Amino acid sequence: MSATRQVLQAGFILHHRPYSDTSLLLEIWTRDHGRRGLIARGARRGKSPLAGLLQPFKALSLSWTGRGDLATLTGAEPRGSLPPIPGSRLISGLYLNELLYRLCQRHDPHPQLFDAYELALAALATDADETPGLRRFEKTLLAEIGYGLAVARECDSGGPIEPQQQYAYLPDRGPQAVRGQTIPRDTIVVSGRTLLAIERDAFDDIAVAGEIKRLMRGVLDYHLAGHALVSRRWRASLAQLESDDASRKDPLRPT
Repeated sequence: MSATRQVLQAGFILHHRPYSDTSLLLEIWTRDHGRRGLIARGARRGKSPLAGLLQPFKALSLSWTGRGDLATLTGAEPRGSLPPIPGSRLISGLYLNELLYRLCQRHDPHPQLFDAYELALAALATDADETPGLRRFEKTLLAEIGYGLAVARECDSGGPIEPQQQYAYLPDRGPQAVRGQTIPRDTIVVSGRTLLAIERDAFDDIAVAGEIKRLMRGVLDYHLAGHALVSRRWRASLAQLESDDASRKDPLRPT
């Protein structure tokens, strides 16, 4: 079986790790070929022009040759320029990368999701509030992999969502109106206003931002099927360190 050759494909590095003494094993995300693995031979040598280029969050044009799950990188060069993501938001960028790695199959292209990822990185770099950009990406991701959020109608009756009504969101069915029935403890319960905000992409609605985040997290966790995200653990650890630091500086601060 002959090798295939791809030249200057728009892509990003999702993850890299050492491979042999001088090479890197890359997980890349491309517009036309989806997620795939590459070997970057010699990329860890000190004089390699690839050493500082093969990093997450850099827009790249990538070339490779090979078939199957692991091809060989043959070239990489910058593709335009995205503004750098502030250090305080790098964990959010890693979160986006983890979602793509965990929920997208290799060799399954998603051009619209690729564009949404690029927009999300730009939002992390420039927007005053990173939250709306993250939620938009999560919504697009779920739709692209076949698990789009059902937020327009109640799943049992098919009736329209009512803003003041409370709904239990069932990840495999959609919203179910809560009208006195007993709800399992771990059920995601949100208002109709929250569901309607998601439908119209109103992720900057501060009044429902907390519920939107909780709903997105619950649905994503359902489809992650038990895979814990390292970026979430890092964020929780960082928040704890910041809390501990604030307590040391102000011993009267409530914990």
